[in-house]
Amino acid sequence: MWDAPPVRPPPTPRRPGAAELRAALGARVPDVVAPGLAVLFCGINPGRYSGATGHHFAGPGNRFWPALHAAGLTPRLLRPHEERELLALGLGITNLVPRTTAGAADVRPHELRAGADERIPHDVRLGARRDPRERGRDHRMRGGRDEVLTVAHPLVHV
Repeated sequence: MWDAPPVRPPPTPRRPGAAELRAALGARVPDVVAPGLAVLFCGINPGRYSGATGHHFAGPGNRFWPALHAAGLTPRLLRPHEERELLALGLGITNLVPRTTAGAADVRPHELRAGADERIPHDVRLGARRDPRERGRDHRMRGGRDEVLTVAHPLVHV
């Protein structure tokens, strides 16, 4: 009897070089969203690695993907280039500010306010804090029509 070959995950894309990382500043990473999501993860904004690859939380040391799997939200450890598989699980990703910067400190306060008003229609959990002194504290801010709870994420150091 013939057995089907095993299903392999897609190959990992090559890592961007220094010139690609520099060129990524200002790039936008497409949202991973669909109607009826159970959870929408919201970052502050994409970093250079995400801007260069076009995928959320793509930096080599980023703990987002291992944390999702460890929390039981994904059946296996996904890689950034597999982010669209989140949609079938009722999960999505967006950012308050869509443009890529070298760091969250490069995002201006008015961009954060505008992002909260424009891009967040319901409660979301933010993936990072704006100020490293806020470690371990949760905050509330107004965003769109509803209140947004920003949760201090223990795995992210801004």
